[in-house]
Amino acid sequence: MAIILRLIRFIFPLLLLYFFFQLFRNIRYMSQGRGYYGSSRSSGNSRANGDFTGSRVRRDPYAVLGCRRDASVEEIRRCYRNMVSKYHPDRFIGQDLDEDFVRLATEKFKEIQSAYDEIKRMKGFS
Repeated sequence: MAIILRLIRFIFPLLLLYFFFQLFRNIRYMSQGRGYYGSSRSSGNSRANGDFTGSRVRRDPYAVLGCRRDASVEEIRRCYRNMVSKYHPDRFIGQDLDEDFVRLATEKFKEIQSAYDEIKRMKGFS
């Protein structure tokens, strides 16, 4: 009996810590506009829902592709193909994933496409 009481005294605080960790993680997740109650599907304004990763924010095209500024054309193409294969929306549509996830992958894919087009214009290759 004493062993059971010791186990309960040891496990109960761990369970409480785990419960509060999950609670705060879910609150943070929902406050970013990605949770069950703060879903960005309800409004067209993505910034009002906490989504600051949309196409309104302009990023460095080399950072988007994950390559250096002094990279060769072949390295840029390799990085582009790697990112396209990683974030292509068709890869996620067939799976049983949330619509928001597929939408974010589509936005990321468009960002990769525009970054590659911009680099092609800057470097002058096709």
